[in-house]
Amino acid sequence: MLPMKHWTFQWIVGLALTVACGAGDKELSAPDASAPDTVAPDTTPPPSFPTPPEKLGGERPADYYLPADYTHDKTWPLVVLLHGFSANGQVQNLYLGISKHVDDLGFILVVPNGTMNPNGLRFWNATGACCDNFGQGVDDEAFLLGLLDETMTYFNVDPQRVSLLGHSNGGFMAYHMACHAGDRISAIASIAGSTYFDEADCPGTTPVSVLQIHGTQDQSIAFNGVPRSPMYAGYPSAVEIMERWRGRNGCDDDVSSVEAADLETLTAGEETDVTQWTQCTSGKSVALWQMNGVGHIPIFSDGAMPKALHFLLGESAP
Repeated sequence: MLPMKHWTFQWIVGLALTVACGAGDKELSAPDASAPDTVAPDTTPPPSFPTPPEKLGGERPADYYLPADYTHDKTWPLVVLLHGFSANGQVQNLYLGISKHVDDLGFILVVPNGTMNPNGLRFWNATGACCDNFGQGVDDEAFLLGLLDETMTYFNVDPQRVSLLGHSNGGFMAYHMACHAGDRISAIASIAGSTYFDEADCPGTTPVSVLQIHGTQDQSIAFNGVPRSPMYAGYPSAVEIMERWRGRNGCDDDVSSVEAADLETLTAGEETDVTQWTQCTSGKSVALWQMNGVGHIPIFSDGAMPKALHFLLGESAP
């Protein structure tokens, strides 16, 4: 019989070999010389952006709003708010309250101003129907594209998530941009606005997600449209606009979802028929909020604009 010390030593050595070999008969493999001992730290510097000015837009100053947790280290969606005829950016933002949602929904907001006409009223030169009434010929398309470029100079904007939200004349301008600069725009929402009467005047083929919000009792921009005449360029109905963009976006004829919603405070009950087409080959979607019995300036409920913003941001509504 071996002495206790010698027996204990052999037992310890045997146990060590067993653990090292993986419980018995497996051979120890040689270390992989190609594998690094540690993961190399990411030395890629964060993106660098110059210090932004107090306002964007140059001679046509535009306010901007950043989320409280904004950082250059990641990309952010951008929403551009377009005011209605005779209004301005600040009034439009006050009416819709879009800037209140930059923190909870996480997007950058830019609020530009149209040009002043001889009557001192601001407008966007969107279509023949609305609203360059004095023939000033302002190139608002170029202005807005320049504003997008300027915003991307100072902030880390996701170029695949740039959207426009416009009311009335601003809604016309949102459609103008979708028609002529769809490669720069991911989605638009038009409140009580419309587009070109003749679809041929909307030459772009790039799919864009489109949300039309329109009251059936609108006396300024009719829900059912206005035909062209020798004195007026006209514009299509809200339903016709949906048909056009469903075709452009490759959407099935079948409606994806329909619901009744209470989105306006002055009209009792669930006054809005929310219809959406999401089965689209382009990956875009089309939606119509038909606000039954509502006029040109809806008084939206607290949940209406967050729902519209979720559409623009490409997310499911809450």
